[in-house]
Amino acid sequence: MTSPEAEPSPPGFRGAAANAISWYYFSTIGFLLVDLIFGWNIRVAALEGTPLLKYTWYSGLLGCGIFIRLRPDRSAVVALVESSTNLAILLGGIMMTYYGAVDMALAGSFDGVALTSESIVNAGISGFALVGGIYSNPLMRRASLLGEEREREG
Repeated sequence: MTSPEAEPSPPGFRGAAANAISWYYFSTIGFLLVDLIFGWNIRVAALEGTPLLKYTWYSGLLGCGIFIRLRPDRSAVVALVESSTNLAILLGGIMMTYYGAVDMALAGSFDGVALTSESIVNAGISGFALVGGIYSNPLMRRASLLGEEREREG
């Protein structure tokens, strides 16, 4: 008699990790309050100049938290997509700021700071979620295991 093959586990964080990542997204409420009360936008720094997009992003982050609570098996995918998108937007904003600073310096009128502390903190927060999403992604785990098997065979 053969034993049934184990089904592959769904892509996502497990147990406490899924709970932690959902609270990461629910903490958006705190980041929103800090932004509204103190004017320090550290969660969506790249969208500071576009309030509609900024508040839409805040809503989307809360939606991510709700979705992960309902479907923890999809938490890694949600974290990977959201944090990748956030970092792409943020890095695009940083590059635009950099190019603007270079243009101002070449014109002799540089009078500001190219990077803000908000954008640096936002990059760290998003990077943390991105790394978690990458390392919990089952495709990355499978690729790592395949690489290890090939090394042993070779």
